[in-house]
Amino acid sequence: MKVRLINGRAIDAPIRERWRQLQQANPALVSPYFCVEFTEAVAQTRADVEVAIIEERGEPVAFFPYHRSARSVAVPVGSFLSDYHGIICAPRFACEP
Repeated sequence: MKVRLINGRAIDAPIRERWRQLQQANPALVSPYFCVEFTEAVAQTRADVEVAIIEERGEPVAFFPYHRSARSVAVPVGSFLSDYHGIICAPRFACEP
């Protein structure tokens, strides 16, 4: 398992498509706050939006979008508008943080 970080403004078409696939496959992620479009919209107005991409064998298996706070703490994207915060993944995904 490998984790790489990208700026929220660097979400490209393959990431966007995989994010949608994972979200649609997981009933726990039905909120629009978990949509890639929400993260992209917030990233267009804030430079501190980042996405951790969790990969297995070079393929994304999960995404963790967040704001990096002034104290380098991960807080929900759209914090104060949204308190939804979690990993975008398949329902049975597991990892050791």
